[in-house]
Amino acid sequence: MTGPTTAGGGPVDEVAALITRLVGALAPEPVAQVLLDQRFVDDLGYNSVRLVELSFALEDLFQLEPMSVEDAPPIGHVGELVAYVCGKVSESGAPPPTAEAVEEYLRDL
Repeated sequence: MTGPTTAGGGPVDEVAALITRLVGALAPEPVAQVLLDQRFVDDLGYNSVRLVELSFALEDLFQLEPMSVEDAPPIGHVGELVAYVCGKVSESGAPPPTAEAVEEYLRDL
């Protein structure tokens, strides 16, 4: 039996791994292992500029619609972001990016 999947066909665990990879790589001080209960500001050192950069990366890689600050849900922990992105991927039906696409994106920064 397999675990839950997004509507785009990607297993939630794989999507979570892609997101935590991005979160760790884009943190002001890169982090090798990001946990779902870590807080962006207090634990990972994110500031407003880095949060915007992460938002743009997620929009690009996961084919998400741009969101205004007023529409953005309050997300403080990595797990909340994973749940949000998985929900958006499921709504859109778009396939999540591959691990290779994420690595290529990070190399091009």
